[in-house]
Amino acid sequence: MRPTRRCVLQLFPTAGGCKYLAAEGIEPEGSQVDPDIMQLGETIFWPLTSNFGGYQGVDARGYQLLLDYRSPEQVARQVSLTRVLQGSLPSNWVKDKLILIGTTAPSAKDLFYTPYSSFEADNHQMAGVTISIVRPPVRLLSVVLDRRPCPGVGRSG
Repeated sequence: MRPTRRCVLQLFPTAGGCKYLAAEGIEPEGSQVDPDIMQLGETIFWPLTSNFGGYQGVDARGYQLLLDYRSPEQVARQVSLTRVLQGSLPSNWVKDKLILIGTTAPSAKDLFYTPYSSFEADNHQMAGVTISIVRPPVRLLSVVLDRRPCPGVGRSG
């Protein structure tokens, strides 16, 4: 049995994007095509199938939103813990913002290669917090609000 659209909101990486969309009046609902398939605004999110694209025999109990590595640049402002503890952040950096806490230190061994790794002179890897926590809500917003294409999302039938 595949998870319902309500389960999608329980995943932290998508929760931030969904909270932002809710403030814009865009709530998850059953699609017009199939009420068990999630729709946000005009975008239908089709559940992953076990043999979608390059995936073969994967766990297909839910939705997948393929990340869009538009650039190797940071997708969110990074601030040191020291600066936070000193209270030296401008208030507009945190007011009404989704704040994510994680490490980017190489010693944490939470770094991963991305499609841009081979083009980078330095910093060949991206921190796990950036990949798994920051990029998914950014991707969700770009698919729903900017109507950027995403494989498997918004397809017909």
